[in-house]
Amino acid sequence: MQFTRKDVELLSQSLNEPEWLLEERLYAFSILEEFLAKDSSLAEKFGTYYTKVNRQLSKKSSNVEKSSGLGRMTLHDLLFNALRGEFAKEAFLSKEFKPEKSPEIAFILAFFTECSFYFAEAGQPCDFRSEVVGGISLDLFFLEANCTGKIVRTLKDGMKLEEYSYSSNTNFESLIVNNGDHDTAFLSSANLIGENALVNTYSASFGSGKIETLNKLTGHNAQAYDVELFVEADNNKMNLNSVLQHSGTATKGNICVKGIARDSASVKLDGMIKVDKDGGGAESFLDQHVMLMNPGCHAEANPELEIENNNVMSRHSASVAQIDEEKLFYAESRGLNSDQAKQMLVDGFLNSAVEKIKDEKMKEEILELVGKHQQ
Repeated sequence: MQFTRKDVELLSQSLNEPEWLLEERLYAFSILEEFLAKDSSLAEKFGTYYTKVNRQLSKKSSNVEKSSGLGRMTLHDLLFNALRGEFAKEAFLSKEFKPEKSPEIAFILAFFTECSFYFAEAGQPCDFRSEVVGGISLDLFFLEANCTGKIVRTLKDGMKLEEYSYSSNTNFESLIVNNGDHDTAFLSSANLIGENALVNTYSASFGSGKIETLNKLTGHNAQAYDVELFVEADNNKMNLNSVLQHSGTATKGNICVKGIARDSASVKLDGMIKVDKDGGGAESFLDQHVMLMNPGCHAEANPELEIENNNVMSRHSASVAQIDEEKLFYAESRGLNSDQAKQMLVDGFLNSAVEKIKDEKMKEEILELVGKHQQ
């Protein structure tokens, strides 16, 4: 392992952090050590990334941002403000992300070099676009009642946690584009969705790495619809982890994941619908389907239901299958060449997911990217 408890202490010291934040980092590191003890390969994976990105403890994440309607302050700016320091502490400690959830989250909470707070006032229209190209970072968004807007992030490299708190009657469209260069690229997004709020989350993956999406419906009549598309090729290794959690009453949501794999690509889909004890009246559906273009690629789909309330309507469907040779033969018998026949089947396969994307500009952007990565 190329990083130690002492590295955590030095990082915290270099950022002049209070004792409580150092304790949070050290606790996350202790959980990380437990993960490393169970899987020794993680030490090399994280150690290489730590050496590459975080050799200088004060290195910032390389994020390119464009935004409107959002105020921003960093955690460390807030800590040194007498009036806002307690708010920053309370907000950080109450975040959804816990180190026990995964080794990636434990690593980020131990070694993040940047944490930003974003704020949108009630009724404010917002637009946010960022490109994650390095670093280890954490962002917390606070979107007050009746806010509307779009959020777009592109992941190329780096490890990042995002948490969005959507207050009542907010309405947002969110898109993640993954062009990860290697399997350490990681983005985990937690959406906490309040009463009568509606959030549509989309992702389009064309590279290696891991994308986690949690849509947690906390308020009455909250809704979240997640659509995830992917085209994986070469030696890409991609993991999509999607969770829809019903915590409030009469909530609705879906998860739809569809994609293709070819060459030597490997895809793992983990999906869960979770209904808490107080989640009565929940309605949801989990859909995971993969088309394999050749025998050399691999995919697995792991759908789960965890239901703690009997008054729900939840179900799931999953499949992983090679492209249908009979359908190819039929298409070719109608005058299409092999490539045209395959393209027709792929387009038809992905179309049912594409049509679920509500925002027309985001739909066009995703279709353009899907077409580009099928060439």
